[in-house]
Amino acid sequence: MTLHVILQLLQLWWVTKLNCSVIFDAAYFCGRLPCRYCHSVIVRVLGVTFSSDLNLGKHVSKTCAVSFHWLRQFRRIRKSLDDGSAATLVHAFVTSRIDYCNAVYAGAPKTITDKLQRVLNAAARVVSDTRKFDRGLTSLLHDELHWLDMCQRGSLTR
Repeated sequence: MTLHVILQLLQLWWVTKLNCSVIFDAAYFCGRLPCRYCHSVIVRVLGVTFSSDLNLGKHVSKTCAVSFHWLRQFRRIRKSLDDGSAATLVHAFVTSRIDYCNAVYAGAPKTITDKLQRVLNAAARVVSDTRKFDRGLTSLLHDELHWLDMCQRGSLTR
């Protein structure tokens, strides 16, 4: 068996038995066989991606990219939707991704929560049909939509 086949079998076992996805770094294994412990650069558990140093940067980047994709799609059809339908679509496709496993964001660095806050701000603009530099975004988020800021969302799950 080659190293590539062994890594594929290990990855398949992780997915089927433990319900988590592991991406093995084949470069780590070069010249190190036999090895007792496998090194993984990225581990995905319950849909949350962790790096080997428990950094959430990759997970947040992917979440933001997917969320901004959906917001661009909703911005195109916003004129055809009423306010309730737009809010429902944004909740279903954007804020649900941000809120999923948001306990991992508790105590996260400000750079991580700022990226997610930008997604929430853009989602509020799509729901309210306002532009990027319109005033009153904070009051819109809190008073009309009743959404919490990202730092408050992470602290509620403690």
